[in-house]
Amino acid sequence: EQMDPSDLQLIPAPKLRKLLGGVSDMTLYRWLKAGTFPPPVIAGNRRYWRTTDVAQWQEASLQSIKPKM
Repeated sequence: EQMDPSDLQLIPAPKLRKLLGGVSDMTLYRWLKAGTFPPPVIAGNRRYWRTTDVAQWQEASLQSIKPKM
């Protein structure tokens, strides 16, 4: 299986928080602790998230709030 280059794209925590509507670091921590948000990749004391993981989380979150018709 060939790896998609987008699987390797990483988002640093500050950019991720802004992307998610300006959530605080504490909110991100709570989501991680609750297991409701994808875990980060740790590189040199910094946290990064795979763009594919975040996109999947966003899609799942949207599906869970869609009104049932």
